[in-house]
Amino acid sequence: MAPAVRPLGVQRRVAAARLPAPRARRRPGHRDVGAAITLPRRRRGRTYEFDERRFLTREQLAQLLAEIPEQWRTLFELLASTGLRVSEAIGLRVMDAGLDSDAPCVHVRGAIVNGQLAAPKSRHGRRTIPIGLELADRLRELAAGRGETELLFRGTQGAALRAGNLRYRVLIPAAHRAGVPCARFHTLRHTCAAMLIDSGASPLRLQRWMGHHSAAFTLDTYGHLLRDDLGPHLDLGSRCGEQWAPASLGALARSAVSEPAHSTGSLENRWSRKRLEGSNPSLPSAGSRHSHAARTTWRMSWSGCSRTPKRTLDPIHRIVRPRCSG
Repeated sequence: MAPAVRPLGVQRRVAAARLPAPRARRRPGHRDVGAAITLPRRRRGRTYEFDERRFLTREQLAQLLAEIPEQWRTLFELLASTGLRVSEAIGLRVMDAGLDSDAPCVHVRGAIVNGQLAAPKSRHGRRTIPIGLELADRLRELAAGRGETELLFRGTQGAALRAGNLRYRVLIPAAHRAGVPCARFHTLRHTCAAMLIDSGASPLRLQRWMGHHSAAFTLDTYGHLLRDDLGPHLDLGSRCGEQWAPASLGALARSAVSEPAHSTGSLENRWSRKRLEGSNPSLPSAGSRHSHAARTTWRMSWSGCSRTPKRTLDPIHRIVRPRCSG
């Protein structure tokens, strides 16, 4: 059996075949074989493999949380219900937990990296995530008697937690006992995203919840969990109000054609004229025959400059005001 040839070996052999032949070997009509070889595009790094994000069912999640020791159960319930990265969860301080309001939440403002409190993974990681009332009560018990800048979750000696120690000492043994040995910290994050999708969360809400930099990345990661069918047909008569029935849509289109947006009788222009007539009574009436030309002349004379003025649009009052170019 011939040994397998690696991609680098193939490239070297093709490169040697593409070298120009010696002059003695060149003959009329000679053709380089190497020039006709086209190599496939090579991916940088390791070979691409589709890795579908693993997530737990509600029964598997319940079994896993039941196997977590009581000391760390609140932390793992927070990870599963919020989808936080483990570095963000262990980096929560007392001041980051909004537990006194009617809608309790956690504010993600930092993360523990190499034992130090640092900024989140990106600027999109700064977000606010709602939590349940029962979880808020348990977090309130943890925060009792601590300062605003102290960590919510800390070790027995009061130091910051390390994700590696939690993984090997708490999570992996509990996962084997629950019958889900593949469960890791990011599995809880993917489980939270799957439950949000199952509850009908939009891709934009899911992107903000998970702290991704774009909704496209969220769809690439969790798009296989979304429904790919188009659903039922759209019925304009039943799903829209009476004012937007098909007959009303036709009447609205006819009124738009009969009165364009730039006409002097539009609502915006009438409102603008009412503001301007108080300051300059010489403004021609809207019903005059040459109102558009007269209004343009009035704008140029009102500017007080001899050169052709530049017309600008005031974004607040929506009034066209002239401005001299010189």
